[in-house]
Amino acid sequence: MKDKYDDLLNELVILQKMYLLYSHGHMFLEQSAISLLKILNELHKTTPKIRIAGLGKSLLINNMEYGNDNPKVGYLSQLLGGRGIFSISFNLGVELGSILDFFYLLNAIPNKSNLLYHRDIQIAMHNINLIDIEEMDYSGIRYSYEDEGQNHSTDIVLNKNQLYEILKSLNSAMDSFKKNELIDIAMEEINKMSPDEVSDFIAGLSDEAVSEILKIVKAKETSISPLLDRLVVLDASRRLAANGKVAEFSDRRSNDQLNKLIEGEAYELYVSEKYKQHLGNISEYDSQSLDKFNMTDLFDKVLISKTVVIALIHLIKNELDPGMHDRFVESIYNYIDEFLESGDWYFICSILNNELVCTYLEQDSTVRKLSEGIINNKSYSNNHIFEVLKVSGPKNLNWLMDLYIDESEAENRSSILSLILLFSEAASVEAINKIISYPTQNVSLLVPIIENNLKAIPRVLLLQLLSSDLANVKLLAIKILLTRNDYQVKDEIEQIILNGEDDLVIGVLDLIRDYKITKYTEALIGRIRTLYISKDHLKITLKTIDTVASIDDSGFQNLAKQLMRKRFTLSPRNLRIIKQHLKGVSHGKRFR
Repeated sequence: MKDKYDDLLNELVILQKMYLLYSHGHMFLEQSAISLLKILNELHKTTPKIRIAGLGKSLLINNMEYGNDNPKVGYLSQLLGGRGIFSISFNLGVELGSILDFFYLLNAIPNKSNLLYHRDIQIAMHNINLIDIEEMDYSGIRYSYEDEGQNHSTDIVLNKNQLYEILKSLNSAMDSFKKNELIDIAMEEINKMSPDEVSDFIAGLSDEAVSEILKIVKAKETSISPLLDRLVVLDASRRLAANGKVAEFSDRRSNDQLNKLIEGEAYELYVSEKYKQHLGNISEYDSQSLDKFNMTDLFDKVLISKTVVIALIHLIKNELDPGMHDRFVESIYNYIDEFLESGDWYFICSILNNELVCTYLEQDSTVRKLSEGIINNKSYSNNHIFEVLKVSGPKNLNWLMDLYIDESEAENRSSILSLILLFSEAASVEAINKIISYPTQNVSLLVPIIENNLKAIPRVLLLQLLSSDLANVKLLAIKILLTRNDYQVKDEIEQIILNGEDDLVIGVLDLIRDYKITKYTEALIGRIRTLYISKDHLKITLKTIDTVASIDDSGFQNLAKQLMRKRFTLSPRNLRIIKQHLKGVSHGKRFR
């Protein structure tokens, strides 16, 4: 049996170290968990329960004791004891999912923290199927799992008083293991206190006790609250200074300590309902399906990343030193880049209430990453992308319009147009600028953007359009100016009628009809030539007849008389076509 227990110790240590190396899920971690489960299955053939208990200087596996002179025993004792766990029991039938749940929770709790006693974590720990957890009992002061609805307020008050009395008698001659346990509990109590309560708590302790607390804080710096250790050190140092004693403390944190701080804060979020469901799904893997188990990602890396981001956002709300703040901000930005790349717009949208996130999304470099994420994921119609783009701002218009113009699929183009129209005013101006910069492109595509907010376009830009040599660009400018009741454009229209190219005149005729402008009737009649009616001029004459007939009855009568009296032309066939068309229009007007 000892050989089997030795194997169990070995597999426990291997799995823990594999977890530290591959905490996001990896084949080595998974294989190690399977190896541990196989050892447990072997042991369960002779005993229904395998209990591993820490005794301080030794480790007890069922009835077999191992001393801490064994490095593996010392490692496991520190691992469990540092998290406040006295014993763990693997019961008959334990499954792979339960083992992975336990190690996940074990590693999510920073060493020497009070997270184990967080109610949600207690629930998670004590509801792992077929694994029993027993917390440490610190000299009668017990923080055990409480069922919901029970009231233990009297016991808790009594235990705090016991703790306080014991701490008063703390001295350097006390056993170091017991001393550390007491300080751990003291730190857990302090972590629940307000700043004023911390000061009162420390004020009542002996200098010896305060010095010991200060040493522990200096050595560990692993509190969950970013300001807790500073608060303790500040009050403790004041106490000692008042009595003529010196206390030294370094305010610098190692990378490992920072990581523990982040992990600790993040775990407050890991116990959310969503993550509990994820852990529940893991339990589907049991000992009967080990042969089918292959390369499954048991840990949701994306979900872990999301909770870490939220934890970091919470942490930077504290008054951190500049170096720590900058590091946390950089980490948040790196994670956001990952979510932009993967197109997780729902999550990004969920953290938009944070000013830091919004500021980052407005940066030029982030706009580029956002554009790449949208294009690569084709997220044109995602509801959440609307909110993300609103925050990122109109800097996105340039690439959105390029995408809109180049898109060949009508459905995608319509969705991209909706994104552009989020920036109504800026979009209209940007569209005009695009036409000015690249006048040969398809102007008609940009018209819906421009028409969405005509009032926003500066007149100086419209005058630039009006001076274009391209008919469609000039006509667009005239249309916008007419819509805005800019009467100065009417002189430009008259010059086009008298001297403009035929295709430009035809476009102007449409605008005259649409806006029912009668002042140009005489100019239009003057434009008509009947000596030689070319093919193009025939088209203008017919369109002039239709236009004048629709807006000016007296002008139409005048035009009809002139054309019907005409007898001589170098193109008699075209003149006959004009007269037949004129008769048809006149007949239609009579029977309207």
